[in-house]
Order: sequence, then structure tokens, then C-alpha cells
Amino acid sequence: MVKLGRSLAIITLITLAWGLIFLASSSVVDASRDFGDKWHFIKLQASWSIFGLLSMSFFSFFSHRRLTKFSALCLISTLIMLVLVLVPGIGIRLQGARRWIGVGIFTIQPAEFSKLLVGIYLSHLLLKPLSTTPFILITGMVTGLIIMQPDMGTGLVILIMALGLYFTSQKDAIKTLWIVPLFMILAIISIIVSPYRRERVRTFLGLVNDPQGSSYQVRQGAIALGAGGIFGRGLGNSRQKYNFLPESSTDSILAIIGEESGLIGTTITIGLLGIICGLGFQIAKLATEPFSRNLAVAITCLIAAQSLLNFGAITGLTPLSGVPLPFISYGGSSLFVFLTGIGILVNISHSATT
Repeated sequence: MVKLGRSLAIITLITLAWGLIFLASSSVVDASRDFGDKWHFIKLQASWSIFGLLSMSFFSFFSHRRLTKFSALCLISTLIMLVLVLVPGIGIRLQGARRWIGVGIFTIQPAEFSKLLVGIYLSHLLLKPLSTTPFILITGMVTGLIIMQPDMGTGLVILIMALGLYFTSQKDAIKTLWIVPLFMILAIISIIVSPYRRERVRTFLGLVNDPQGSSYQVRQGAIALGAGGIFGRGLGNSRQKYNFLPESSTDSILAIIGEESGLIGTTITIGLLGIICGLGFQIAKLATEPFSRNLAVAITCLIAAQSLLNFGAITGLTPLSGVPLPFISYGGSSLFVFLTGIGILVNISHSATT
């Protein structure tokens, strides 16, 4: 197990370095246009990387078992942050969404922190018998607050994590499969009541063909991936990042990676994240305590769900979800949370031998 943790830490560092290289390339146009400094985003991401690595190091030595004492605090702080971000004057409104809170020179995204905090709480909650009703209520409450921002993608990531955790922690999970259609109905309702979500789903289903509207980002992403071919145009030589592909350093960074490094670079990216998830699930499988196993499953499901949703959106296999690529896309809160999660996984791998 110690070797698993060490391997996980090394692969994570490689993935982080890989992401920083392509973030430096993909963000120069937007950074120059908006801030007059082409390295603006990479400087911020590097700062968050340092904070994240410090957190990863701390939690790799901090006993994850002690997190059970803070599980209630994790839930309470999550709910407070998710409510505050919706309050005018506290939450920062940007591009029609209210998802950020300003903290000094930085902005944090409470929904990103809620992923790990809720994972810790649910990992502890599901140790108890008859926890189905509170599980549904808490999961529904958290995802509902996030969808109100609106942030359907993060809400979906938390929902997938919660369901994965539920069915791996219950001995008679088959008897509770009714939970899946219940959450599916809630997801469908959230899509129906939101015009932009409806358009994304209709675009995915081929019911809408609007190259300058709802289909624009998907088409530009496909152009970028296709232009890269097998070997790519070369690092820094993307054309789509010049105001053609929206969110080129966040949600769509995989398309820039594909354009500049081709199928080879895209495969490396998917492979690195796949290895991280594989090691995470292996750590969960070998964990000797229920809470350790639950927490390892929760963290790994978060990484896997967000990676798959991002891959699917860029390749057109799923509707656009607006979630960043773990460890690679620009986003300090997301990076900090995932690196912290890796630290916890490393500690779980170590604790199995103690």
C-alpha cells in the first residue's frame, strides 16, 4: 500500500507539471487581452499549485481517521458557503453565474470545496445503519444549492460521487436501486426549468444545429482536436485559442492539448488521469477500515466523474457540462481541492500498513 501511495503522488506531480505546460500555452491570448500580461493565469495557477502541494503534503501525514471528528463541521461549512455565494454583495457574479467569493487577492469557488467536504461527511454518514433518508436529503440539498448558482456540472459530479459511494458502502445496495431514478428525475427537472441547459441537451441530441450559438463550443473543440492529427501543431502553435474556442484554458483545455500535441498528447493526458483513478480505486480496495474505504472511493469518484464529464463534453459524447479537467485546467479552487484529496489518499495507503 505504501508503494501505491508513493506511485500516486509521483503520477499526480507529473500530471500537474503536464497541465502547467499546456495551461501556459492555452491561456496566453486571453491573459494578454484581459490583463495585459500573457503569463497572468499561469502565475495564479502556479501559486495555487504551491498551496495545493503544501496541503497535499500535510494531509498525506495527517491521519484521515481524525476527519470523522470534523464531518459535521464539513457539512455545516459547505452549506454556509453555498448559501453565502448566492447572497448579493458577497457572491461574485460573473457571466450570469454567482459561483465565487472574494478572499483577499484570490477568489474561491465554494462548490469546488464542497465536493471534498461533502465526500468526507457522506463517507462518515454511510458508516451508520438506516442512513438512506439523510443521504438523499443531504445530497439533494447540496446539489440543489450548487445548481442554483447555476453550476449543473459540479452538481452532477457530486451526485455521481455520492451514488458511487452509496452503492460501494451498502451490503444490500441492489435493494436501493430506486435512488438512481429518483436523482435522475431531479436532474431532468433541473434541465427542463433552465433554457441554457435545455439547449445544451438539444444540441447534444442533434435537435439543434446552430454553429454560432449553442453548437459553437462543441464545433470549435472538434476543429481543434481534428487539426492536431496524430502529432499536433506543436506546443504554443494552437490557432483555436485565438478567440475561436471558448474557455480554452478551463473547460476546453483538452481540445488545445489535442491541437498542439495531437492524439499522442491527448492519450497521455487521459492515461495520466486514468492511472490516478486506477491507483485511487486500488487504495480503496485494499483499505482495511470502512471509513478509509468510503473516503478513498469518494475522492477517486470525484476525479473520475469530473474527468469523464470533461472528456465527454469535448469529444461530443456527453452534453457540455462546464467542468474543468482535474489537475490540468485553470482553476485554483479545483486544483487545491484535488491535490488535498490526493494527500488524503496517500495517507489512507500508508495507514493500511500501520
